[in-house]
Amino acid sequence: MFALSLLSVLACVISPGYGIYNGKRVLEQDVPKSFVHFGTYPKKSSDFLCGGILITWGHVLTSARCNVDSVDHYAYIGGRKLFSGSTPYISAIRTVEPYKHFQIKNGDHDLALVELRKPSRTAMKERGITPVNIHFKAGDLPVGTDMLVYGFGYTKFCDGDCDKCGYSDRLRMAAVTLQANEKCQGTSVYVNDDERKALCLNGDESTICKGDFGGPVLTYRANDQTGEPELQLVAIASTVVPAYPDDGSVCYPGAPIVGMGLQRVRSWIRHKTGRFARW
Repeated sequence: MFALSLLSVLACVISPGYGIYNGKRVLEQDVPKSFVHFGTYPKKSSDFLCGGILITWGHVLTSARCNVDSVDHYAYIGGRKLFSGSTPYISAIRTVEPYKHFQIKNGDHDLALVELRKPSRTAMKERGITPVNIHFKAGDLPVGTDMLVYGFGYTKFCDGDCDKCGYSDRLRMAAVTLQANEKCQGTSVYVNDDERKALCLNGDESTICKGDFGGPVLTYRANDQTGEPELQLVAIASTVVPAYPDDGSVCYPGAPIVGMGLQRVRSWIRHKTGRFARW
């Protein structure tokens, strides 16, 4: 996540303050212990891909466009430092399956399910890691609902020379709100149905960009068993609405975010997670 002035799209810039879309650095006690980031192993920050979220003890939900694969990539679970030795749990990947209706051309249904290789529930629980609960009924959330987006996205943007760009080395959080669908009509992803297959999100100066795709969009909901408020997953961050038509590369403060809603994929998730299924 980073801030980019529309007047400086040709230069590298670092935003003031926390430097990430006017968002905040996530403190250790506030890290969602189900947050995942993907990359190669051994740890190399230059090989960072994107984010994800642990939804069962054996599965991670992410963006299909992240291009995670089971040969070269690993899942780093529960940490707030990018590829740090302090990452609580690192897992190899068994399989990666995009959602059956995913369309690579326009990013519609941009979801993928990652199955971990030989996950250890005991080891994860010892490290304070637990799968996130999912709120599948995004259609019942009113416009204006407050949400949080997490990621390790760029702290600076270098147009035309991405080798000089840098990811944040600490997990960041941006506060956004649910918007009417019309606000996201500038993207190729269809955000035009009442059931909110895709969610339109926006913050005053907060948004996402490269490195944040696949990360979780969370909101506070009551736990079904305890009734206590908790952060629940409502969408997976997919893309941003470009500043100009046909321009998907420029990130700027407050760019509307498209998040993939989950209520239409509940049966698919249940089927694919098998014995790990929680819904």
